[in-house]
Amino acid sequence: TADLDVRVERRANQLSLSNKKVDIIKLRNAIEERDQMDSQRKNSPLIKTPDSILIDTTSLSVRETVEILIDLARKHCPTT
Repeated sequence: TADLDVRVERRANQLSLSNKKVDIIKLRNAIEERDQMDSQRKNSPLIKTPDSILIDTTSLSVRETVEILIDLARKHCPTT
């Protein structure tokens, strides 16, 4: 997960790399709407299960996030 404003900024940066014009307000609204639909849909709503691990990537780089994921995988799924 990450803060909404950070996710909007990240998505806007992705779109701008493709030379696409970005309306930040529309983008923010679209992401909020998608979040709401994903968490409230009837089939397979996107919810945190009791045994899941939540990683807040708001202040993390992609590299830092991957390092955390690798570390968690090693701790929870040791090789045999």
